[in-house]
Amino acid sequence: MKWLKRTSRSMVLVYYTCFALAWLALAASQVAAPAPEVAHGWLLTDRAAGSPVGVLFTLAIHAMVIALAAWYVPRWSFEHGPLAVVASGAPLVVLVAHLWFVPVFFYLIAVLHVWLACRHESIGKLQSTHTPSAENGQP
Repeated sequence: MKWLKRTSRSMVLVYYTCFALAWLALAASQVAAPAPEVAHGWLLTDRAAGSPVGVLFTLAIHAMVIALAAWYVPRWSFEHGPLAVVASGAPLVVLVAHLWFVPVFFYLIAVLHVWLACRHESIGKLQSTHTPSAENGQP
């Protein structure tokens, strides 16, 4: 399974791609949900007041941008360590403000992977996981 290299860069791709898909799915389920007045029989005048759809779409777009940056421009992204860590962890402010603690936990893990990918970046060249060389007699 050579395609499965558990480098920090690949983990950043996995986490933020899953975040984007999950936020999009949650937003789609909120859009497809019946109006609150239909579900509860009350006449509410402002449906958008309690709807987190905008926040969910914004989180999905952010996660897509981080995943695309890790995919297409990994050297540039991970060379700028503090910028990459702050940019990837920015949604933590929104998630904590909404008291969404489970996504906060997963975002902290993802930001740690971004930090590890930045630490492995050395002189413009991403390091991969250590593979045994053929010189030692191992395949």
